[in-house]
Amino acid sequence: MSPRTRNLFLSCLIMGAAFLLMRHREDTPVPLTRSFTSFPLSVGGWDGTPLTLDQKEKDILKADDYALVNYAPADGGPPLLFYTAYYRHQTAARNIHSPKNCLPGSGWDVLSSRTIDAPIEGPMATPVRINETVIQKGLDE
Repeated sequence: MSPRTRNLFLSCLIMGAAFLLMRHREDTPVPLTRSFTSFPLSVGGWDGTPLTLDQKEKDILKADDYALVNYAPADGGPPLLFYTAYYRHQTAARNIHSPKNCLPGSGWDVLSSRTIDAPIEGPMATPVRINETVIQKGLDE
């Protein structure tokens, strides 16, 4: 076998092995250390009411855990609906999806969307970047 043929064969063998390894490699699941049921319901003058998704929504999301909380400020201002989901392991069938895609598909209109810095209190606290999206469906906002 010529050196050129041998190198080509070895290159194909290495690339094939790498392809098979990557194809069958499973991402390391990220364990949840605490259930989202322990998510704080009182945050800096905002009091939260936990909400639940209906079974149809849970079946669509396929999340391992989630938090859905309606926070109302003590000063009587507009409430804030907070949602986050946890996926222990993501696959093509079980993965996150953006509200920017999901909500319009459900009949909601996105009125505005932006990223803001939310101040966090504490000696070593730094602002946290969050996505703020204002949505409306009919007369509901």
